Amino acid sequence: MAAPELADYKPIFFSDDEWQFILAATDRLIPAGGKGKALGALETNVPIFIDQQLHSEEFGSEIYMQGPFNTEAPATMGYQIPFRPQQIYQTSIRLINQWSQTTHQKAFHALTLEEKDAVLTWVNKNGIDFAALGEPNLKASQFFSQLLSDTKHGNPRGQILEGDDPFEGPRSEPYPLPALDDTLDNVMFKEAAKKLGYHPFPNPSACVSRAWKNPYGNQIAPCNYCGYCSKYPCLNYSKASPQTAVMDSLKRMPNFSYEVNAEVIKVVLNDDKKTAKEVNPDSMSMSFLLMGADFDLTKYVSTHNVGGAVMGDNPKTSALNKYLQSWDVHNVFVLGGNAFPQNFQANPTDTIGAITLMAAQAIKDQYLKNPGPLVQA
Repeated sequence: MAAPELADYKPIFFSDDEWQFILAATDRLIPAGGKGKALGALETNVPIFIDQQLHSEEFGSEIYMQGPFNTEAPATMGYQIPFRPQQIYQTSIRLINQWSQTTHQKAFHALTLEEKDAVLTWVNKNGIDFAALGEPNLKASQFFSQLLSDTKHGNPRGQILEGDDPFEGPRSEPYPLPALDDTLDNVMFKEAAKKLGYHPFPNPSACVSRAWKNPYGNQIAPCNYCGYCSKYPCLNYSKASPQTAVMDSLKRMPNFSYEVNAEVIKVVLNDDKKTAKEVNPDSMSMSFLLMGADFDLTKYVSTHNVGGAVMGDNPKTSALNKYLQSWDVHNVFVLGGNAFPQNFQANPTDTIGAITLMAAQAIKDQYLKNPGPLVQA
């Protein structure tokens, strides 16, 4: 289906006045032209993206709305606005237009380009006092952050903006969520780096910044900045760990089963002694750390402990080939951090995902069509 043309598009969420504001504001946030004659927000249908996103009933539905809320709280305290994104847009647009009518005797969209830029800068700096206009629970800068984030999401092929990675290549799709809010140490680092002439930017995070239903259909909650990511599972269901992001979908599949706290120490073979028949409870070792016992991390390079059934190019020195297939039993594939021959200095999740994807593709495209060793010893 062809994308709708902006000139012919009828908004499904915004009113006519709100739509005029969105068209004008996004055009100033990402104008067309500049170096390389980049496409702007209007040329890439950013307003349509925002309108359709806000129209979705699920968008923002998982945000905790019970309060109490503290609009003066730092970002590390998590979401502190008693509004869903839809309400943030509608309330803010109404207040900014109200301020613009009082100050300039015209709505925002009717201002000159210079006036629009000045107003948006003023909004970003909380120069427009929403509390004085009747809304004490929302700041102008909070709306600006939301609008800028959504505008950048809708313009993945446009120019690199302030705060983005200046070295990244063009991508066809935006990141699914905006960056997490900066904590104090990030703010201090960013300011110091800028003074030295560098261009700091946020790395993609494995913690989600907003409530989100991922492509597997799993609902993930927004990070509340508790600070216990390292060494702990996420009780808030915000980390992109397999337990949060994938497992719930896998459990609903009829051809999938799993055991927890289990270590496979024996595979039951078929009569041919070349293929696995099953892995049953009798061939597993279950172990638990007793309550109150200490877990000694000092012997490890990092806490991302890996290894156990490593991959390699020689069955004499490795348990698995490059497709994570057992050298000895060809219908056994061991996917995960077990495949690494040594410990990582930092997070191994991306690499685990990459080698698992490669193994899954090999199973689908090669093994299922012709079962047997995918690599000859």
